[in-house]
Formats: sequence, structure tokens, C-alpha cells
Amino acid sequence: MLDGIEDPYNFGYAIRSLYAAGADGVAIRPRDWGESEATVVKASAGASELLPIAHVQSAEAAADLFKERGLAVACTAKRDATPIYDADLSGPLFLLVGGERRGITREFLRRADLVLEIPYRRRFSLSLGTVAAVSVLAFEVMRQRRSAVPPVA
Repeated sequence: MLDGIEDPYNFGYAIRSLYAAGADGVAIRPRDWGESEATVVKASAGASELLPIAHVQSAEAAADLFKERGLAVACTAKRDATPIYDADLSGPLFLLVGGERRGITREFLRRADLVLEIPYRRRFSLSLGTVAAVSVLAFEVMRQRRSAVPPVA
């Protein structure tokens, strides 16, 4: 789920990364992009037309829905988090990525089965931009899922 991304370019770029990494879909809260829809399509390189997009009322409602359907609920945060390379991301997963301004709510954090962090190579107290974080997370999920599937003989 992409929640709180305000810039249509960033939204489109995030969708492009999710599509390229093999995400099955993206959930968003209802929003009228209005005149920005063409920007989203262009920034996503058309992926916004190919990736299923579900509208949900809130991140918490989406978490409850997907948890009922057997998906693990995950998000990123700095406290009490597991590095993405140490977490098992190979199974069915509902992953919330928050925007730069608001991030993840405490209520969502309570619902999360897994709180993840993207490890940095050097000391850096700030978060990655949303698009960079989406890309890193999506491709780590893809890498783990490819590793979990035995090669076809």
C-alpha cells in the first residue's frame, strides 16, 4: 500500500518500481489525482495502467482485510525493526509504505506482524525518500521469492 504520497511523479515512480518487481497490486486511499493523472501514467511508464489498484478507506482497514486473508502485514519503521535482509519476505505480504510527511501511524504499527528497516551502510539518521524505499523493499521481496522457488528442471 502506498499511503500519503503527495507528488504525482513520486506516486508514478513508486508504481513503476512495484510493477517491475512483480507486485500483484497496490492499495491506496481514495484520491482524485485530477489533472495529475497523465503525470502519474507518464512517471509510471504505463505501469499504472497495468498494475491493479485497490481503493481502501484506511491503511488499518486494509491491514485487517489482508490479515483475514492470510497475508502477513508489514511496514517500515526505525524502532524495534528487523533488517529487511534478515526478515522472511517470501510469503504472502501486505506491505505499507508511508509518505515522507506522515509516515506510519501508531495504530497501523500495532497491527503489523513485521516491522522492517532498510539498513544503511553508514550513519544516517534520516529516512530514504518514499520512491527509494519502495524500490528497495519491492526488489528485496522479489529476490527472496525467487530464491525460495526451486528451479524448474
